[in-house]
Amino acid sequence: MIFNQYMVQILTGINIVKDEYLRRRIKMTIENKIAECREKGVSEDLGV
Repeated sequence: MIFNQYMVQILTGINIVKDEYLRRRIKMTIENKIAECREKGVSEDLGV
């Protein structure tokens, strides 16, 4: 649950960022972090 709230804050932050390049980089970073968590098997703990 905490992770989901955290994601909402990040996604809200992305909407604030007007620069398309920065937004794309942030999105890729988030997706990479989620992928890393899934590989480690942490996704169940995070509720993703």
